[in-house]
Amino acid sequence: MLKSLRFAWWLIKAFNLRHGKTIIWTIVISVFIFLAGLKILPKLSAVIKTSRQFSTIAMVGKVRPSELPATILDKLGLGLTQIDESGRAIPGLAQSWTVSEDGKSYIFNLDKSKTWHDGIPLSAKDINIAIEHVQTEVVDNRTIKFTLEQPFVPFPTVLSKPLFKSRLIGTGNFRLKRLNQNGEFTDSVVIEDGTKTEIYKFYPSSADAITALKLGEVDEVRDLISIEDVPKVSQFEIKPERHLDRYLAVLFNTQDKLLAEKSVRQALAYAIPNKPRDENRVISPISKSSWAYNPHVKPYNWDIPQAKELLKGLEEIGSAKLEISTFLPYLSRAEEIAAAWADLGIPTSVKVTLVLPTEFQVLITGQQIPADPDQYVFWHSTQSTNLAKYANPKVDKLLENGRETLNEDKRQEIYRDFQRFLLEDPPAVFLGHITTYSIFRK
Repeated sequence: MLKSLRFAWWLIKAFNLRHGKTIIWTIVISVFIFLAGLKILPKLSAVIKTSRQFSTIAMVGKVRPSELPATILDKLGLGLTQIDESGRAIPGLAQSWTVSEDGKSYIFNLDKSKTWHDGIPLSAKDINIAIEHVQTEVVDNRTIKFTLEQPFVPFPTVLSKPLFKSRLIGTGNFRLKRLNQNGEFTDSVVIEDGTKTEIYKFYPSSADAITALKLGEVDEVRDLISIEDVPKVSQFEIKPERHLDRYLAVLFNTQDKLLAEKSVRQALAYAIPNKPRDENRVISPISKSSWAYNPHVKPYNWDIPQAKELLKGLEEIGSAKLEISTFLPYLSRAEEIAAAWADLGIPTSVKVTLVLPTEFQVLITGQQIPADPDQYVFWHSTQSTNLAKYANPKVDKLLENGRETLNEDKRQEIYRDFQRFLLEDPPAVFLGHITTYSIFRK
């Protein structure tokens, strides 16, 4: 036993004499690397995190997976066309298209360089577009033909809606990573590109979304119409965004006994106070960035003497009463207008509604401006979407001609006339562009 211990001791001593320095340096270097790692790893982690940006965004509303907002869909996919700033259709998934002389047939040629997110090249058989009264034909692997029953010049702008294969497989810069549902509604959506990951969470109300921001569940709340419920706290930053493709308008029910009279509608238009006097002002239903916009229409700037002059001699005014229907975000504006009309001699009340009413005297609401100047669905007398129940034969004819005329110069002339006649006999007063707000944690 003693001999064995002595042998082991001499063996260890001999090993240390030969390899001791190497062992010591190995230990020193290992300790140095360990200590350096404690400082370097957090910084390295921060660099990695910075190189890939993460954003968690709250949005208000209950949406099904098939009803995701354009904010998300536009990042995931392209349509056959895209819309430029002037409202014209430009190439998207289709690199070019032609239209027949009668305006009823459109042939789209797909861009050969486009691929789906799953790596499969874009093919005409993948394009699934169902439009009422439109026949779709796959001519070959790169060509699609659409045949319309009637000429419809804005048709290429309709095809700007993003297209997808199954499960939101698109062609955009972002890809869908995950979609979580709570029952039939979307709970959250995660999308990513090479450097960014965006997580969208949906909340039933703005109050719930703001609470999530307070608790740190999200980094921002996006697209709020009103900021009245946002706490005035230092850790919140509010960023307004003016939408040139949306406006706030006062719609008149032109079939109402009082409002059927053009001079009454004009008087009420002149009596509305505080119309914007800057670039936020809207005087027409067609966007001022559109190639068809007409700046030379009646703007109905605030003019009480003119309003009173228009009401002179009207017997109905003595017993007239009005009710404004509106949505909660526009309540304060509605009350301001009601007070102005009361000062004009027409007692006016305000009613808040949660859904778009089918019957009303006056409605204050927001409206999306179509990319193309075609306004047929809003103002033609045959349309159920003509909320003002407006009927003007001249305007009807202009709207019919506008969607059938292929020549852009002639279309421009038609739509400038449309705006002029519409505003001379106003079914609505256009106020200003709608501003939404994003709320950030600093």
